[in-house]
Amino acid sequence: MFAVDLAGRIRAVLRGKDWPTRWEHPSISIPITKSSRFFCSFFPFTLSDYRLASSFAIDNAQRSAEGDSEQATSHRFRVHSSYFSYRALRLERIGLNGNTMSGRAPFIVPALKKHTATVIMAHGLGDSGAGWMSLAQNWRRRGKFDEVSFIFPNAPVIPISVNFGMSMPGWYDIARLGKDLDYEEFLLNQDEPGILRSRDYFNSLIKGEIEKGIKPSRIVLGGFSQGGAMSLFTGITGEQKLGGVFGLSSYLLLSDRIKKYIPENFPNKDTPFFMAHGKEDEIVKYDFGVMSKKALVEMGLNVEFHDYEGLGHSADPDEIEDLERFLHKTLPPQGDGQASAGL
Repeated sequence: MFAVDLAGRIRAVLRGKDWPTRWEHPSISIPITKSSRFFCSFFPFTLSDYRLASSFAIDNAQRSAEGDSEQATSHRFRVHSSYFSYRALRLERIGLNGNTMSGRAPFIVPALKKHTATVIMAHGLGDSGAGWMSLAQNWRRRGKFDEVSFIFPNAPVIPISVNFGMSMPGWYDIARLGKDLDYEEFLLNQDEPGILRSRDYFNSLIKGEIEKGIKPSRIVLGGFSQGGAMSLFTGITGEQKLGGVFGLSSYLLLSDRIKKYIPENFPNKDTPFFMAHGKEDEIVKYDFGVMSKKALVEMGLNVEFHDYEGLGHSADPDEIEDLERFLHKTLPPQGDGQASAGL
């Protein structure tokens, strides 16, 4: 939810706070002008155009991968190409139960040591996989998760109803968002076909890691907002017992009918789930997170839930620290110490 988060932050300063001069995102830095303040306050979702969220990120990732560091730095996208296996500029078509999903291949941050585990992290509405790569970059700099390969998939560009039907990256269509949305209304307006298509794609990523020799118990699936919602749904309904599942600022999809999609043996009933939500979230309401956590607990799932005072629809250092601890518990290093091939 890159763009709506941007609009939310800008609208917040309209309520009496000083205007920042720039809005910083892991991918880009956007100057905030008087005209953009006015525009965002009245038309927040028009900023959701995927070109804001992804074209800068994609373009600069390519520049970094090609060694054009001067141009990449000028756009505020800091990528160390030695860390990244750049695979995200070509378009792929992936078969899904007779359908296709069009989108860029995932960004991949390979393990520095012998690859023993994988984290798949999905972005939110309007963003791209590049938007969360700095999270892995930060862990790399601090010597964390050296045996872990990080996969940041890119959602297909599809028409989004809340964006006036205009196309943008999304894992499924969303009819409404915001603090005035009632949970019961939300349950009645879900894009079930789109959710199932994306679930099949997420499962294909998991299958691909298993085919590389990674044990399912060493795979963690998660994401932010829409990406986190897809991760929770995929984890609960999946055929493979994963090492863990997490959702940041997320919610449970199809909670009123999810049981029909859960395998009879319920592989992930004992899998640890991590959820985190800001109490001031006006895009995906905090209540949605609480209700989703309750639904997971009622299914007998092992849920670790964190909330944060003053946090809106975004992530903050405390939340990332909690996620880091969760990943350390679910993916402890195996201590091989061998360098990963190709680095």
